[in-house]
Amino acid sequence: MIKSNLRLIMAKRGIKNVSDVGDICKVSNPTITKLNNDRKLESLSLETILKVCAGLECTVEELLEVDYKKIVKLIEDSDK
Repeated sequence: MIKSNLRLIMAKRGIKNVSDVGDICKVSNPTITKLNNDRKLESLSLETILKVCAGLECTVEELLEVDYKKIVKLIEDSDK
């Protein structure tokens, strides 16, 4: 449902590893690794996402892609 574009943003900015992103954004390396590997993105806090965006000078929309069709389907399925 949610896909991270962190790798693309890192490449555009010449950032080679996730620990550098953590240092820039003041976010822990395990959290940045989650974001980098698209794992458990639903559990990242809005504050963390905003810190990453501020540190990398990007928008939430640039950082994360949301498949709204899948979300709607999930909502519809839960109503049944």
